[in-house]
Amino acid sequence: MNFRSPLAFSRLMLAVTAFLSCTVFSSSPHFGFHPFALMAALLPLQLGALLWVKLTPQPSPDLKLLASDRCPQAVHSADVSGR
Repeated sequence: MNFRSPLAFSRLMLAVTAFLSCTVFSSSPHFGFHPFALMAALLPLQLGALLWVKLTPQPSPDLKLLASDRCPQAVHSADVSGR
């Protein structure tokens, strides 16, 4: 498989597992609540989400965020005195 980036592969994997999860859920009987069938239907989506988190490229540890990027503060026009 030749994908352009790991991000494209992880998105494709998540979409495939979501489709598989929906297919399994739609094939279960709808005349009663079956908790094990619901858990089995959600299992592919959960595993796909775990793979998506694992395969998504993480930011470089050398990248330092500024404090203003992490917690922006609102400055009102009446509060320009520096208090």
